[in-house]
Order: sequence, then structure tokens, then C-alpha cells
Amino acid sequence: MDDRSSMQASSRQSAPQFSPLLPAGVAAVESTTTVSDATLTVTERALIASAVPDRVREFATGRWCARHALSKLGIVGFSLLADQSRAPIWPEGIVGSITHVNGFCAAVVGRTDEFAGIGIDAEHESCVTANLWPHLFTAEERAWLVQLPDEQRHRMAALLFSAKESFYKCQYQFAKEWLDFTSVRVIVEGDRWRVSPASTGSLDWIRDSFSGRFAFANQRVHTSLVVRAAR
Repeated sequence: MDDRSSMQASSRQSAPQFSPLLPAGVAAVESTTTVSDATLTVTERALIASAVPDRVREFATGRWCARHALSKLGIVGFSLLADQSRAPIWPEGIVGSITHVNGFCAAVVGRTDEFAGIGIDAEHESCVTANLWPHLFTAEERAWLVQLPDEQRHRMAALLFSAKESFYKCQYQFAKEWLDFTSVRVIVEGDRWRVSPASTGSLDWIRDSFSGRFAFANQRVHTSLVVRAAR
């Protein structure tokens, strides 16, 4: 599948999931169709030379989305490589994020004069089973989940997990912190969520303005966090 046909396939998808969760100035591209590694540059393909075919297609689709998101900001012909932690190395002056799950992929980008960091994540609603809770959630988060009705519990667990993924992707672009999942607590407030340090005296750079958005659709939860650049 070439770039043109993959773009046509992507355009047949349903309404965009992430654009409503993002402010003006953030460019987003999504795809429900995987693409082949033929869409990758030579240097991008080298990053996954030993990967299994499913991972190759997932990676290629993420890079395809990122490439077209960057083109919305006027950046073309850029190879999106990765650092030692496998985080994307965006062009100078750009922050962004990529997510993929079960045939769905999205990439978002923005300029650093507007945004310090951007994080997005998509997860299947049933991705977090109860046996994983102690590894992913604080005691307060687990107590909140337990009191929810059964039919809501697995969706809210997925939301908490996805929100933390979005937060970690976002903060790594400016704070460069390596954090455990239990380092922060997610509080859900209406159709938004925010993070706070799990313990006092730590991560004091986390601000009240670190408030993200979320939405459920197509048996997935989609979360986003955008931190504005300091003025």
C-alpha cells in the first residue's frame, strides 16, 4: 500500500477521536488502516529491522500518521527516529505524541512556542484487569475503582491507565522524568482528568493546569494532555 492509497483508506474512517480533545494549534492525524514498511524511510525502517510483522505495520502506521500531522505544520521529508527510550525524536521546535491499539493509530504535533508537551493515548476498554491494579494504581485510585458499579469499573480502570500513559508521554518532553505508574494519582472530574503527585514532597513541578481530556468511543478510551509553553 503506497502513501496515497493509505491516505484514502484512512479517510474512510469514522469521526476523528482526538481532534475534539485537543486545542487549536495541535495537528492530529488518525488511521484505522495499517500501512506497510514501504512508507518508511531507510533510517526509520532500520529501527525495526528485527521486529515481527505486526509490530512493523504498527510502527509504520504510527510514522505515517506522524508524517502527515507534521505536514499540516509545513514540515515534510523528515525521518522520525527514536531515542534510547524509543521515544520519537521530533523535529526541532516540535513536540508530539503517537498512540496505537488494535488497528487504530493516531499522531499529534504542535510547536514548542505554544506547547511544552503533548501526550495522547488510546486503550481498549477492557485492557486493565483487576490483577494489574496494584502495579498501576495508587491505594486511593483502587479505592475509587472498587466503589464503582461493576459495569463502569473496567472502563474507568482503562481511563486511569490511559491518562497516566498520556501524562508520562507529555511530561517526558519537558521534565524528562522516569516515573512509575504509582508515582502520580489521576482524579476524574466530569469529562476531564488531572494528575497530582501520589506523595507529598515529590514531583513539585506538577501544576494544577495539568488537566487532560478523555472520551469513550468504539470500545476504546482516548485521553489527551496538553501543557502550554511558559510565557
